[in-house]
Amino acid sequence: CTLIKTAGSGACLLFTVHHLIFDGWSRDVFFRELAAVYRALQAGESQVLPRSVDTAATVVAPADLDADLLWWREHLQGAPRLALPFAGTGGKGAGRVPVQADPLLCRALHRLAHSEDASLFMVLAAAWAITAGALGREDDVVFGTDMAGRDRDSGDQIGFFINPLPLRITVRSGMTVREVVAGTREVVLGAFKRQHVPFDDILRATGVARDAVAAPLFDTKLVLQQGALDPPRLDGQALVPQAHIRGLDMNLLLDLTEAGGALSGWVKFRRQALDQATAGRIASAFVALLEDMVRWPEARVPDLALAISERVLPAATGFRAHAGRRQATVPSSPGVVTDALQ
Repeated sequence: CTLIKTAGSGACLLFTVHHLIFDGWSRDVFFRELAAVYRALQAGESQVLPRSVDTAATVVAPADLDADLLWWREHLQGAPRLALPFAGTGGKGAGRVPVQADPLLCRALHRLAHSEDASLFMVLAAAWAITAGALGREDDVVFGTDMAGRDRDSGDQIGFFINPLPLRITVRSGMTVREVVAGTREVVLGAFKRQHVPFDDILRATGVARDAVAAPLFDTKLVLQQGALDPPRLDGQALVPQAHIRGLDMNLLLDLTEAGGALSGWVKFRRQALDQATAGRIASAFVALLEDMVRWPEARVPDLALAISERVLPAATGFRAHAGRRQATVPSSPGVVTDALQ
């Protein structure tokens, strides 16, 4: 931990930590405690931080673990591994491009979710499945998401508690947006009900071995954080984390945050698998897909897949056969567009 003075009265606190012992939740805990200690020292007081809890000693295996493992085994049986058709740059490390959905679109996504008795995450997961399926030419898509893995005792602890979960979503050609969202809802509910099963146990149950080169089960991930906390302040100055991405353990990650009524985040990618321009087109295509989904919830997967393919892979021809169907099912009336987003 190093404090660097910058021009004028500014300062930069350089804090380096390994991700193995520090997750995103831990960052908020760390800055909150840093602010508390700082204020106490300024006031000449002693600040005692909360006592650490040995969370490992409190973990209790659920009584129905065998049934949950059986569910995961059946859920993932025969699942294909998604292969994205990109050559990459052969470079090292990772990069990222921004992705944003304004409040108008975010409200429309919530309305679509409400109409299907679903959550915002379920709608985004359906959209990510359609996107990944279009790019990988698959109608059976497996991608990952992260669960916080915390309970009442570990909520204020610094550590790595994340438990990845694989989600297997069906995006068959005959399905509409509403049907994909409904199917995604059932998958997410089933997976979240069994989120306590450690990822390594899921791997063993499905007979999938870890690989030193590629992530097991999935190579893309969707993460959504909701209700982002305001950054703590020191002497009236906000502590705003400036994270830098150096590496990534999968080829493609959509990392989103809902805050202030809008969605924002990053499409993160391994340079070995993707280039910056392609990642940028994926980010733009995903937002455009969200707009299409709320405008035309009865649109079918091939029409949406065609649009994604044309936006990301301009030279691709794999979905040309569906072009006529898209013209027939996607209305062109500006009034429909405006009504859906307002």
